[in-house]
Amino acid sequence: MVLLSPGVYRVRAPLAFRGDGCELIGIGRPVLQADELLPRIVDSDGRSRLRIAGVCVQGAGVQATGGRGAIHLDEGSRGCTVENSEVRDAPGTGIVDDGDGNAVRGNLVAGTGEHGIYVSGCRGGWYTGNRVTQAGTVAGATLVAHGISVADAAGCTIRDNVVDGGAGLGVVLRDGAHDNALRGNLVRGTRDRLLLIGSGSDNLLEGNTLEDDPAGRDSLQITGGGGNRIEGNYIHRTSPGGAAIRWVGDEVLGGDIVRGNVVLLDGLANYYAFELDAPRAGPVHIAGNTIQAIRGARLPAAIHAPAPERQDIGDNLVLGPRDARALGPGAHLAGTADALLRCDASRGQVTVVLPPAAAVRWRVYAVEQAGAAAHPVVLRGTDEERIDGARELLLPSGGARRYLQSTGRGWQVLP
Repeated sequence: MVLLSPGVYRVRAPLAFRGDGCELIGIGRPVLQADELLPRIVDSDGRSRLRIAGVCVQGAGVQATGGRGAIHLDEGSRGCTVENSEVRDAPGTGIVDDGDGNAVRGNLVAGTGEHGIYVSGCRGGWYTGNRVTQAGTVAGATLVAHGISVADAAGCTIRDNVVDGGAGLGVVLRDGAHDNALRGNLVRGTRDRLLLIGSGSDNLLEGNTLEDDPAGRDSLQITGGGGNRIEGNYIHRTSPGGAAIRWVGDEVLGGDIVRGNVVLLDGLANYYAFELDAPRAGPVHIAGNTIQAIRGARLPAAIHAPAPERQDIGDNLVLGPRDARALGPGAHLAGTADALLRCDASRGQVTVVLPPAAAVRWRVYAVEQAGAAAHPVVLRGTDEERIDGARELLLPSGGARRYLQSTGRGWQVLP
């Protein structure tokens, strides 16, 4: 075990491990900084059962060479852990894993020329709780940069990561990646598609949040592979010209299962929620999804399939601004088919009770005051559920409209 105390350590050659079971541990976040151009700064050199923790790697001295990471786990490295570390300003890739059964968790990768985290040919790896920001924004990129790129990997778990911003795509499954699980990740603000299945099959995409999409780009695009399960994800579209989920090209096999997802088309969003534009693909199962348009978003068609008879589509809930219900004085429970609640409090108080948040996670209710505001309009959650931390919310007078969204545990007011 090598312990590094606080300070800046300048290196003239990669720090390479020479045996299995070794550890490089930083205390007080020491900084490793290249004194000249290096292919890597921390290199597993094919060793196994290594642990790298608590260090900050200043990647400015790493060569902008494709596929090389400031922290690099080579092919042959097994059972290694990279945790609670930082990689900053790397012209190449932040962290690369070419081995099997390794864990990359709780790290920050801030600013790269290429990918934030690159998983290549791995089996059974764990990539959890990492934060990747501004991938592809550092000078020196030689490849299109992705926040997290998973290539030819199988049996890997990509969970609870945040990919924020970046010049390229957010998270990518490509080069035959199969049987991987993407769960609970947040991807937002990238300049290209938030999530892409390039040629991946039999993967699980569950409980992910995709938001702040780029204009003219799809949130989730599928260009190859098939048999993927896309379940319980939340896609919040605010830009025009792209679909929430789109199948495109001649290499899509179909057979995907898409169910229980929530798509919110907000404001400028004006394209399809789901579009099947892959002429050779087999049937796709699309059922039990909720598609909602708010704040004037145009809903030309919730699901667009040139040959709908070839697809398995049914039991999806589509809500637009026309799905309105007028409420008078008294207490009213918001229903599953409601989108806009118009409350007339001219003759008495109107109380709107929101349904249990867990039952309608990510659903949005628009509530407005109609008519003279002689009495209040009060919004409450079920039981002890809160609205932005408060037990109840008083609707402002003057015809103001508020958008309340379920977080699964309570309610928040959308800005």
